[in-house]
Amino acid sequence: MTNLLIYYLKYRHSFMRFELFKMSLILCLALNYSCASNKQVISKTISLQLPSIKDNGLSLTLTPQSELVVQQDDSKINHITQNKGQNLILKFESIKKTPKNIADGGYREVLFIEIPNQKQHINLADLKDTKINIWFARFCFCRDYIGFHKIEEGQLDIDLSKNTLKIKATIKFNNLPQVLNFIGQDIHINP
Repeated sequence: MTNLLIYYLKYRHSFMRFELFKMSLILCLALNYSCASNKQVISKTISLQLPSIKDNGLSLTLTPQSELVVQQDDSKINHITQNKGQNLILKFESIKKTPKNIADGGYREVLFIEIPNQKQHINLADLKDTKINIWFARFCFCRDYIGFHKIEEGQLDIDLSKNTLKIKATIKFNNLPQVLNFIGQDIHINP
């Protein structure tokens, strides 16, 4: 027994270093494995034309490494810019086809959805108090609700993987008639 105690006291530093090394190795492997799922799915900007809805052209732009920055001016009007960041911005844009040479014939709606740029499934039955950034914009010669508005009413279901984006979104804003009130798309993407 004394020989064992002497051996332990003599080599305890080596033993402790070996145990510390094992714990560090296990921690590094665990962190590496957990971060593998956080890899960015989309690495470059992708623009797509989608099937038209209600005689309006519909496009989607996926912008990686971005974030939405919302600023409000003195008139309480929101302005949105896209800055560098860690997220993915989905920008759906609907432009009404109007005859040429009509000054006030333009009508455009934009839906911004900001999500983490990683493989994921998001299913939100209620958009109020969510961390997902969803904004609706309306540009036209209309009286009401022109500009950018935070969306807090509706449902959102997104499945993002390496090659596909499946999205089903139903949004509502102040009972406003909207073209972009429902989006249901299964999109093949090349990252």
